[in-house]
Amino acid sequence: MVDVFFYGSYMNIAVLKSLGITPAHVDVTSLENFDLVIGPRANLLRKAGATVWGITARLAEEDVARLYSADAATLAGLTYLPEAVVTRDRSGRALPAVCYIAPQMEEGRAEDDYVQRILDPAEALGFPEDYLEKIRGFLAG
Repeated sequence: MVDVFFYGSYMNIAVLKSLGITPAHVDVTSLENFDLVIGPRANLLRKAGATVWGITARLAEEDVARLYSADAATLAGLTYLPEAVVTRDRSGRALPAVCYIAPQMEEGRAEDDYVQRILDPAEALGFPEDYLEKIRGFLAG
C-alpha cells in the first residue's frame, strides 16, 4: 500500500471510484511550501510559505501505477512524477506520502467542470475558506 497526497481531481473520491479505485484510508492533509495551479490541469509549484490542501489516500501500488501510467499521462496531456513529501493532518501530525507533480505544464485555461471536480470535495471536506476562494478563482464564470 502507498500513501499518496492528492490535490487535484483525484481527491474527489467519486473520480477515483469511476476508475475502479477505492482508497483503504483517507485523511484531510496539507502540504507546505507548495502552491496550487489549475490550468489546464492541477499541478503544484514550489512556493515558500504557501500551503496546498488535499487528501492523503492509502492505495494499492497497482492502483497508483494505473493512475500515473503512460496511458493516463497521454489522456491528461502531462507526465506527473513522484516526489516524497511530508503532509500534515488537521491535528498537525506529520504524514509521509508520495505526491505526483508535473515538472512541465503549458499554461492554459482549465475547463469549469474540471475545476468543479476539485472544488466540490474541497468544500465537502471543509478546506479553509481562503483556499476555497483560490480554487474558485480558476473558474471562468
